[in-house]
Amino acid sequence: MTDRYQQLTRTLVEKFSADPEQISPGVTLAELGLDSLAVAELFMNLQDEWNVPLQDDIDSMELTLDQVLELADSRS
Repeated sequence: MTDRYQQLTRTLVEKFSADPEQISPGVTLAELGLDSLAVAELFMNLQDEWNVPLQDDIDSMELTLDQVLELADSRS
């Protein structure tokens, strides 16, 4: 696992009360119970931690954790 993946999963559990048992690279943010407001807050947190812009016109709630990481990597 990458450092970013570990940070992402830790943030999801600690700040958004995601069930650690549900977290996997292929799960979507919506499947973890995040609504659009929570996804926006998550992205703001990750932008601060990773210093990478994550806002996009895509349907962010349907992104998998892998896709969030790919998005961040593509903008680094």
